[in-house]
Formats: sequence, C-alpha cells, structure tokens
Amino acid sequence: MKKRELRNAMLFAGNLGGNIVSISPDGEVNWELGMRGEMKEGRDLMRYVHDTDEIRLEGEIYAVMTTGTRMQAQSAFDKVESGANPDFRPTNYTEAEVRLRRLLSDVQAQSNSLEKRKQSFLKANDKLKGDNLKKEDKTETKLEVVEVVDILTDESTEIPVKKKAEE
Repeated sequence: MKKRELRNAMLFAGNLGGNIVSISPDGEVNWELGMRGEMKEGRDLMRYVHDTDEIRLEGEIYAVMTTGTRMQAQSAFDKVESGANPDFRPTNYTEAEVRLRRLLSDVQAQSNSLEKRKQSFLKANDKLKGDNLKKEDKTETKLEVVEVVDILTDESTEIPVKKKAEE
C-alpha cells in the first residue's frame, strides 16, 4: 500500500491484532506499529510515512479504502431480529410513557402511605374522644331543647343544648 492509499484508508484490527509496517525502497523497516482490537484512520499515520515508503499490513489488520474523507454507510432498520434471543419482543412503550408510569406508581404509593397515616390519626382521634366521653359520663348531663327566634325573619328554630344536671 502506498502513502496516497493510506490517506483514504480505515484500518481495522481484530482481537488477535497485527502490525502495520513501514518499509523503505531498499527493503529496510522504518517503523512497526502494533494494533489489537481497534480502528484507526490511515491519515493519522501520514506524518510517519515517507513518499517512497510502502506500507504492509501483517496479522489480523484490514484496510477499507474510502473515496475521500468520508465513508458512506447504509442506515439500519429500526428493528432487527438477530436470532440471539427468539423470545425477545420489543416494548411498545416510549421513554416518556415509561417515565410517566413510574411517576404514577410513585404518586400512588405516596397516596397509599398518606391514607394509612390518615386512618391511624382517625383511629387515635376516636380513641381520645372515647376517653373524653367516659370522663363526661361521670358528670351527668341533661339535654334540653332551646327555641331560638330569628329577629329578621321571625322564624323559630329548636336547638338541643347540653346542661349539667343540678344537684
């Protein structure tokens, strides 16, 4: 491979790796670069290569020639069944829907927690009222009906009132 070919090449090294060797016209090795499991653009090596040098790829290194500075690639399909997991089915939820469902479940959990706290407060309140009623039972109370008359409309209303029993 000549210097002008290296400029437009993408170099790929497999897991086993290999070497890129620069050889002068008289057969002497100028430099050798090891690569393993990576990708490198050929133009990155241009400053180390003389115009008359030849580049040799050894081992598991492959050069893909491009036309210019860009490589064109065909876009992939949205969903590809590779056969790696035949039971896999893509989800129908979008990322926003997943976040919304998670938020709703968090709100529901908080609501349930608050409902439990409310029930415990109501139970404690009922218990306190029950204790107060027991204390009031010691003193006898009498329920009397009082008639209240509205001055503006002349309507009368009966209101029950508790009064302590007279001894």
